[in-house]
Amino acid sequence: MALQYEKLKEELESINNQIAQAKREYNPEKAAKVCRKLDAEGIKFEINTDHGDYATTKEMKYADFLEEGWQQIFEKKYKIRKILCFSKDTEKIKRLKQEIFKETGLSVLSSFADNMEVTAPKAQKGIMLKQVAEYYDIKSEEVVVFGDGWNDLSMIDQFPESYAMKNGTRELKERAAHITEYTNEESGVGKTVLKLLARKNP
Repeated sequence: MALQYEKLKEELESINNQIAQAKREYNPEKAAKVCRKLDAEGIKFEINTDHGDYATTKEMKYADFLEEGWQQIFEKKYKIRKILCFSKDTEKIKRLKQEIFKETGLSVLSSFADNMEVTAPKAQKGIMLKQVAEYYDIKSEEVVVFGDGWNDLSMIDQFPESYAMKNGTRELKERAAHITEYTNEESGVGKTVLKLLARKNP
């Protein structure tokens, strides 16, 4: 019992250290640099913080509008968790992704071609899910993951039993082990899980 407790304590400490490191890597200076760049390019964006979600446009209905500008987030010293934006100009999004990554070293991903999500380098689905699986002694091949966008690539790459949604991006479909028969709108994840369970327990 004592050995199990010590192991659990060490694992929790390790995870906490990695989370703390990820937070440090997404420092205010880098986040502000991203905001300045998006603002200069005329792109409206949303900032997820430890105090809630805020946006530079009223069109993002689930976030509070920053009437006095995005700078107030940094003046109040809120902790930034993620910056995301959408634009019909997909070429501009593609260019900005490359430039922001090169200038800041932050994780710059997309769900689809018209959006961009900027987070700390280790704040990726695949990395965090792998840590959870290791914590519970679950083998990678026992984990089933589903994805539809570019921000799911880290999961697809980490776990062999991977499924790209039927309506997912081309790159995701090419790298996933399987493609679902149904789209998100057709409850593709749920139907696939039921099939897998039926196969395991005929």
